[in-house]
Parts: sequence; structure tokens; C-alpha cells
Amino acid sequence: MDFEETFNPPALPWSGSGGPPTLFLGFAGSRDIVAASWRVARSHLRRAGARALPDREARSYWRTRHDIIYVHDEISPGTTRADVFLKDVIFDYVHVALPRSKVLGYRRDALSILRRRRVNPIGFGIWTQPELVSLEMIRRVGNDRVGANAAVAAAVDDLIRLAQDLGGTMEYVHGVGVKLAHLMGRELGPGLEVTRRVKKALDPRGILNPGKLGL
Repeated sequence: MDFEETFNPPALPWSGSGGPPTLFLGFAGSRDIVAASWRVARSHLRRAGARALPDREARSYWRTRHDIIYVHDEISPGTTRADVFLKDVIFDYVHVALPRSKVLGYRRDALSILRRRRVNPIGFGIWTQPELVSLEMIRRVGNDRVGANAAVAAAVDDLIRLAQDLGGTMEYVHGVGVKLAHLMGRELGPGLEVTRRVKKALDPRGILNPGKLGL
């Protein structure tokens, strides 16, 4: 079974079978800034061979962009749509900060990592500014939930190491916590020991978020 056969949602930007990706693009600011931004964007898009879609598609996307929160609504007592979904797949994500010149290279190498780990991408994008990159992934559980979970966890670690090697940093949204603490030495190098000393000076009894950040 190859990578594409494992799980192939339609119209992903990295899947040739789904056609070209759809880009929803918007600008905020004064009327003049927005108009100028659109002029530049249209010029670039024309050169890339992009085709304009009806405005109703963008309006529909904007109206429903937060619908993901409803997957946590109960569909029966104690059960949500997310619970049902996660019975069959392992889901995870990375949120990394990168030099903007490295984003496209990161995307290329990240997809290669996921293919090697037999984990499927379901989303790749940036948040609010070009340096903040998110990548979501899943792997079907099949008959081996432990193996699927291990493959996704290994993919997450590989993706974070890739970001670090490109001069980036891990987790711009949720923080390191416990889950990513084992990568803090790679992230901070000698700075991790300095951070530990500061933590010990401020928290000699070790009662403030023990175990977090690898401190």
C-alpha cells in the first residue's frame, strides 16, 4: 500500500488527483492599503496562472471558517463528532515559526517526512504572518493504534527538528508543555541550562508547572 492509498482526501494541494488548490486571500487595513495589496496580489496570481473563482466561494468560506469548533458538540450524551472521528485516526499538528524565506522549502521537506512516516497531511497554512506555519496530519489506526500513534509522534518530532534546522522554532501557539519538552535541548542548546537555573532560583521547591518545558 503506498502513501496515497492510505488516506487521500480530495483536493489537497499536494495531491495531483484533486486539481489545483484553492487560495482564499484577504487583506485588512485602510481602503488605499487594501486596494494596493489587491493590485500586487492579482499581478502575482496572473503570472502563476491562477483562475479567479466566484466571490460567493470566499464568502462561504469566511462564514463557515470556525465550524471546526462544532465537532466538539455532543451528538449523544458524552460523545462528540471529534470522538467518533478519532476512533479511526490519530490526529496531530505542528505550529512552527520559520524565517519566511524557508517556508516553501519547509513545506516540501515536511511532506517528504510525512510520506516516509506514512502519515497523511490534511492541512498546511500560515497564521496571520508568513513566518507562522501550521501543518495538520492524520494516520488511520487500522488494526494497530499503538503503531499509528508512534508513527504520528515520530513525524511530529521530525517536523520540529526540520524547523529548527532551518533556523526556526517550535510551537508559536500552544507552547512546549510536556509533550515537546524532550526537544528543548535542541531548541535552546546551552540556553536550556541557563533557563533551568533561572527556574530554580525563582522556584526552588519545584512547584510551578513541574515537568513543563523540560525544566
